[in-house]
Amino acid sequence: MGVELTPEEVDDFLRDGHTLIFTTIRKSGEPFATPMWYAYIDGSIYIRTLGRSAKVAHARRDPRVCCTVETGDAWVDLKAVIANCERNGALVIPELRDVLKTTRKFLIPLLEHLDAQGLTLRQGGRRVLRRR
Repeated sequence: MGVELTPEEVDDFLRDGHTLIFTTIRKSGEPFATPMWYAYIDGSIYIRTLGRSAKVAHARRDPRVCCTVETGDAWVDLKAVIANCERNGALVIPELRDVLKTTRKFLIPLLEHLDAQGLTLRQGGRRVLRRR
């Protein structure tokens, strides 16, 4: 028996959480699930990981991913939001600034460092992950 959350309840739930299960598909077709911290901003889920990680390789090969956020210690208290989505890979400066609780003064040098390391590519006011 399931209970559907309203869009407002989903927003509140995701804004209050911090850990999700990020699931990708291995080359063999098996699921690969990893717990990760996330940020929820303006209806979007943002995560960060190393570019050489297995989950990134899986998502580059097959962009279908599933994100699950859950809470509750007993079945009667269980609440979950499941999002089947495709990877985006974009960092938007104002949103990232707010999530990190910093200023452009400190954020821009960090993003320029990521560009110099070949991890991101500047496209106007945002950064996208480079394909390798």
